[in-house]
Amino acid sequence: MTTRVRLSRPPHLAFLQSWGRATDGQWWAGVVWLDVIHGLPFELSIQPVLQTGWTPGATVEAVPGESYGGVARFPLPEHGDWPAPSPIWAGSRWAGLIWNYGPLSGAKLSLPFGASGAPWR
Repeated sequence: MTTRVRLSRPPHLAFLQSWGRATDGQWWAGVVWLDVIHGLPFELSIQPVLQTGWTPGATVEAVPGESYGGVARFPLPEHGDWPAPSPIWAGSRWAGLIWNYGPLSGAKLSLPFGASGAPWR
């Protein structure tokens, strides 16, 4: 199940895939979002890229009208070797390019695959 959330850090709007509880007891949100990237290494083409990451639960804000009751919850392994959030988009497994950031630090996100262009959001 995926449902929209607002984040207080980049990417600011995403879909919540799951909740993970770290070994220190902190909850993290597994989120996904879609950007269309242009520039190198894609030459002049544009490519949709599904991006995933984990953000601290404190950075997540509910979106009015969304239902969060069915969002999966599970323990996260130690040492930050966390699985990428599930690459589900529009109810189906994403068949295109996927980029996992891992834990999101709150800093501006670098472009996936070393792209030199800009995201079209």
